Amino acid sequence: MLQLGCQSAWLAPCKRRGGMRVALIHNEDAGGGLAGAKIREAIEKAGHELVRSIENGRSLENATDDGVDVVAVAGGDGTVRDAVGAVVGRGVPLAILPLGTANNIARSLGVEGKPRHLARGWETARRVPLALGSARGPWGQRRFIEGVGAGLVPESIAAAKEHGKKRLARGGGGAIRSARRLYRRRLAGLAPAPLGVSADGEALDGEYLLVEVLNIRSVGPNLRLAPDSDPSCEAFELVTAGEREREALLALLDEKAAPEAAADLPRRRVRSVELAGWTAIHIDDELNSSPAGSSAPAVASIVLEPERVEFLVPGGRGS
Repeated sequence: MLQLGCQSAWLAPCKRRGGMRVALIHNEDAGGGLAGAKIREAIEKAGHELVRSIENGRSLENATDDGVDVVAVAGGDGTVRDAVGAVVGRGVPLAILPLGTANNIARSLGVEGKPRHLARGWETARRVPLALGSARGPWGQRRFIEGVGAGLVPESIAAAKEHGKKRLARGGGGAIRSARRLYRRRLAGLAPAPLGVSADGEALDGEYLLVEVLNIRSVGPNLRLAPDSDPSCEAFELVTAGEREREALLALLDEKAAPEAAADLPRRRVRSVELAGWTAIHIDDELNSSPAGSSAPAVASIVLEPERVEFLVPGGRGS
């Protein structure tokens, strides 16, 4: 079920000629890894001026200084999240060079391809605004880009941490397929849990296998839970699954499922969600547990932030 009509806010192309002034944030550990020299070469061969190159993990405070036109982000979803914090409120767009394993943010924006091809399209790329979310709970307040949820996803993140990232990558078929197998095994033994859910003030309490408040189409190992999500829409997609939806989730996690397969799950567009009664919750890929020894149910309040970040999307909107 979809609510809240959304007027897409894709902005006009940059239409700049003669190259752009670029700051690069690069994570060489993302995905299979790509040497920083190769990334820098791709940017400069596309006719841009590389003002600075910052390895992820170092201070990003000055990423937008010296009149840069764009901040390029070479890495995965975690690197993109770090870069968002460096540009929010500064009027400088981000350009993703997706090198991670899942690349959920880039895929949701329609950004795919090799760095040299993407860099060539920055001057005429569309500027796509992405609304940001904020989650408040026992951890304080934290910004997110992908989503927040309880049930299957945080349970699987916890299992993956125990299993180990390197062991997952060696599991056959690559890290994504290995992670999906882990999610499927976790789902097979998962019982629906009672959760308090309030969406824009409407009570939706129930027993759930999964509750996700998504800002983009996919979460985890490319699970397309919100295929109709519009990145520029100022609303979340609230996706839920109970026992009745177990088979749909299992089908989505099947190794034979098409890469772009999507689950047909109950969903609606909302602007605020309160989630209560969880024992574990994820904020993007970070795992949080309910406070030990507390008799009151853990509560998370999820709202849209007033700030938005723009991304350059070469070749138009994408799919």
